[in-house]
Amino acid sequence: RNKLMNKIKIMGGSSTEGRIRIQSGDFQSSAWLEKNGTISCEVHVLPKIFRSLYKNDNLPIPRIIRLLLFIFDQAKPIVKVLIIGFLSIMIFKLLFPGYKPLFPMSEDNKPFIELPIWIYQVLPYVFFGSLFFLSKFFIGPWHGAEHMAIAAYERTGSTEISYIKKENPVNPKCGGRFVLPIILAQYLSHLVPHELVLIRAISPWVGIEICLWIDKLVGLDKIPVFSQASTLLQKYITTSQPREIQLLTAQSAIRALVNAHK
Repeated sequence: RNKLMNKIKIMGGSSTEGRIRIQSGDFQSSAWLEKNGTISCEVHVLPKIFRSLYKNDNLPIPRIIRLLLFIFDQAKPIVKVLIIGFLSIMIFKLLFPGYKPLFPMSEDNKPFIELPIWIYQVLPYVFFGSLFFLSKFFIGPWHGAEHMAIAAYERTGSTEISYIKKENPVNPKCGGRFVLPIILAQYLSHLVPHELVLIRAISPWVGIEICLWIDKLVGLDKIPVFSQASTLLQKYITTSQPREIQLLTAQSAIRALVNAHK
């Protein structure tokens, strides 16, 4: 009972092949499997801005900003560069919706101008599509172990491997619960007439913000269609049953995070 009363609040986690990260409002713990089969672990204190946001949930800051900061903090350096580039382009589009390129398109330079635009538009779908299908085989077990370690701690307050093994790798609180709502929001944004340039530009972000508020106030995992979509996504694509070494890695991550708060 004491463990349950004193347990820390888990803000979220992320997994890649061989590595599991779990985060509270103050620390991020990372455990990974070394080439020689041993497990290493480290904990670092979150930047002050992140700690302030997590501890002051009622501050008038858009929830999409909070989400992007969380993703940014979890991301690898190359992903951080891509996020900054993507946001820079979106901000530029919002500030200059009627911008015309310095080099007008002609038959001579059309392929050179259209190709980068096409890559920019298609690459995210290719990247995330590949990530989903590859994750089942490479990231899925690590993702499942992360879910099980967090669920065991939240349910029992324990980081013991015996409790972790009893949990389900499919977790209703997984970030996968946002996939269907965000797809719907993006689809609805495309229904905005092209003439309304500014509204069309901001509508996808407004849609995501609405999804995040619904999750905060109601819980997307409480809405059957979204909950079921998340369960199917995890069951068939993003998670799978972990092996012993993956469970031990997840245990190291959650245990180090808990110890950092003592």
